[in-house]
Amino acid sequence: MKQVICLKLLLLSLNLYPQNSSINYIESCDSVFWNDTWFYNDTVASFLFLNTVNGIQQAQQEELTYDFTLNSDALFISDTVIQLTDALYGQSGSAWHMNQLDISSSFYFNISLFLGCNNSGADGIAFSLQQVSTAVGSAGGGMGYAGISPALTVEFDTYSNGQHSDPSYDHIGINANGDNDHSSANNLSGPLSFPNFMNIEDCNWHDFIISWDANSQIFSVEYEGDQLISYQGDIVNDIFGGNANVFWGFTGSTGALNNLQQVSMNNLVVTQYDSTAIGVITIHNSFENNINITNCDSIIYNGQSFYETGQYNLNYTNVFGCDSTINLNLTINESSFTSQVLNFCDSYEWNNQTYTNSGTYSFATQNIYGCDSISEINLNIYESYINEIDTSSCNSFTFRNQEFSTSGVYTFNDYSVNGCDSLNILNLNILEKPYVDIIINNIPCQDDSITPFEVLFKNKGEKPFNFKLFKEDSLINTYNSYNDVDTFILNKSGLFSIRELQDSMCINENFQDFELARNLNPNADFEFLPDSKVWIGTEVLLRNTSRNYETFIWVLNELALADSINQNPLIIFNDTGSYFINLNIIDNNGCKDSIMQKIIVLPEFQTWMPTAFTPDNDGLNDIFKPTIEGVKDPKLFIFNRWGETIYSSNKNIYWDGKYLDKECQSGVYLYLLTFKDYFNKSFKEMGEVHLVR
Repeated sequence: MKQVICLKLLLLSLNLYPQNSSINYIESCDSVFWNDTWFYNDTVASFLFLNTVNGIQQAQQEELTYDFTLNSDALFISDTVIQLTDALYGQSGSAWHMNQLDISSSFYFNISLFLGCNNSGADGIAFSLQQVSTAVGSAGGGMGYAGISPALTVEFDTYSNGQHSDPSYDHIGINANGDNDHSSANNLSGPLSFPNFMNIEDCNWHDFIISWDANSQIFSVEYEGDQLISYQGDIVNDIFGGNANVFWGFTGSTGALNNLQQVSMNNLVVTQYDSTAIGVITIHNSFENNINITNCDSIIYNGQSFYETGQYNLNYTNVFGCDSTINLNLTINESSFTSQVLNFCDSYEWNNQTYTNSGTYSFATQNIYGCDSISEINLNIYESYINEIDTSSCNSFTFRNQEFSTSGVYTFNDYSVNGCDSLNILNLNILEKPYVDIIINNIPCQDDSITPFEVLFKNKGEKPFNFKLFKEDSLINTYNSYNDVDTFILNKSGLFSIRELQDSMCINENFQDFELARNLNPNADFEFLPDSKVWIGTEVLLRNTSRNYETFIWVLNELALADSINQNPLIIFNDTGSYFINLNIIDNNGCKDSIMQKIIVLPEFQTWMPTAFTPDNDGLNDIFKPTIEGVKDPKLFIFNRWGETIYSSNKNIYWDGKYLDKECQSGVYLYLLTFKDYFNKSFKEMGEVHLVR
């Protein structure tokens, strides 16, 4: 809801003269007092003021009607009182003057605020300058001004909102741009408590003066004669972007808590200036300056000569006419000269220069005080000498009663007649005994009686080489070599040694032993699991138990197995018979071995027993004969009904129905068949057979 309300006429003081300006150029020493203000630095200052007519400032008073736009829940209570919220939940109200205020001039507002009677209520009233419109406002903890930007706002806050960094007591604060978070950069001043942390929701009207001094750029709020809070800043440029025309008015709101909140306009004074005084101020500093000077021998300062260390006070007027004082703390240091006689051997280094000849030399430098200093030396150079001896020797070398067994550079100090160090340098090369690096290049296998050993002798020493080759203690041959490497072909294994080795310089008395041994063959072997005799259709594992081999291949009856590259292949034999399995292996030296084993595949045993027979010599079913396959050592027994054995045989496995060559009567007889399978496991079968005549 929006209302336009005309309040009572208030007193507005205006000076309506044409704008005038003047420029004043001011120079002074140290500081200047101008227009009731002290200046201590160079600056350009401006002051607004009222022009005078016949020495009297002229001002025109005009009674103006103040028109306010009321929004939302705001109500006009009387000529001077606006109610922003009732003591109801969720209300918001705003009252904005319809005419913009020019804040390039100062203003003075005398108002009274009524913030309710409930100390547990909310939320408060805000006075705001803004450039948006006369229709803005919001509800809740934002007190109606939250989000209005650009704006300068004084909040009279009666509720602590933690999300806004509010203190726990009723407080006042100055914020910019509709941001009511006191921890943000837009918090310009406060929050501060009201005097004595008073509760301002006390059912009373409270008088406040809100003022803006355009000259000092101070915005302040007074409560009952005392300044409560202030902010100094160029609000026209810093907040409103250089535009001095703003809307002004009041906002209030309630949320989940409430209070009756009203504002009374008591007096408004706006002072408009018609003239500007601009002061271009230049400050020339007079000074008392402490100067510390260190110089050599003497110094001329400000036309005076000084020869001694001391403190001197010099007064003068600078080019700007300002009195100044110099406190001169002067230190005078003396230059120096030194001379000395020096005796050195071979050379002398002085001031980063090396001198190798005798003579008088001087050097100009600065002493410890930075003054010119001349140092002179009378230098005597005496020579030392160096004697170098280069020699080589086998095993060791003796020099000046010392024995040396390792190569190196050895020094021996002497002294010349002038006491200079002299040096004998022994460059000694102790020659190593000759020796042979023995490399066995080709090692045949253990069962290879044809391939010889190939042995390389890499000779280390000074050519030529002479040595003897022995097998055990038997001399094979004597050799003389100019080669770096000699190759020997030896057919036999055994212990060998090189003896009496010498090169062109030295002799090696030690034996160099080496052994030639043929590479051991790998050992091929495998086993059948479960056995080397199996039933037809049985899965057989060929378990490789070979040793010291690198590669292998399986062969079945001279043909490679389908799974010949498997370490332990599985085979199923689907036909009976004998099979030969070969395993061939090779080690990493190329030595071979193989093994062949036989596996027997047997048929499964079967038996079938007739239940009756008719021994009537008609050629049909005349005998009782079991059918048996895949068994050995069969034996047949026939028993009568009394358990007596009437027939047995381990050759003819059948019964013709007779006992002691007499025909047996028709009837039921018992049989027993015993046998073994090919794994010598015993079996028996018993049953009845009917003899029918």
